[in-house]
This record gives sequence, structure tokens and C-alpha cells, in this order.
Amino acid sequence: MNKETINIGGASGYWGDAAFATKQLLDTKNVDHLVYDYLAESRISILARAREANEDRGYALDFVGAILRSNLAQIASQNVKILTKAGGVNPIARGKAIKGVIRYLDVIPTEFGVRA
Repeated sequence: MNKETINIGGASGYWGDAAFATKQLLDTKNVDHLVYDYLAESRISILARAREANEDRGYALDFVGAILRSNLAQIASQNVKILTKAGGVNPIARGKAIKGVIRYLDVIPTEFGVRA
């Protein structure tokens, strides 16, 4: 489908931003893409220390746990695209975590656009 207008919702501008913005934007039924910005210089060092302590960490855990887990079914049903830098210093672990949420919720195929 070719659209002249693409509606982009800014759902997060920094780490700790309101988690309810995703639901608010999805409920408008007028958003094509959701954008999340989780990385600033101060967060990179925190994520690097987290990855040193646990090789499965180093990404924005709140994005996977609070945002996707709560909203993935609606995101999938509305075919909304997600753009984020939530991979931090460990985008591969973030990709695995997202695929785990997808499998757990069983809402979309695991190959659905998840890139590390």
C-alpha cells in the first residue's frame, strides 16, 4: 500500500520516559511507526557495565519488558513499525529477548522484522 503520509509517533525520548505513551499512540489508530530513543552517553556506560556483569544484558530492558510485552499484540494487529536504539551495547541479546517475548505472546512469527 502506497501512502502519501506516514504517521510517526515519538513514544520515548530518553531512558525513564513514560511507558504509557506507546498505548496512547496506538489507541489513536493513526500511527504507522513508533520511535524510541533510549541511548545517551550516560546510558551507554550503564549498559556496558550491565553487559560485563551478565552477557545477556546491555540493552534497554524496559523497552522489551514494559513496552513490547504490554503492547505487542496491538502493535502487530495494527501493523505498526518500531524504530529504536534500544539495543544499547548488546543488540544481539536485545533481539533474542524480543524473539522470546514474541514466542511467549504468540502474536506474530518470530522472523517478523527483528534485527539485531
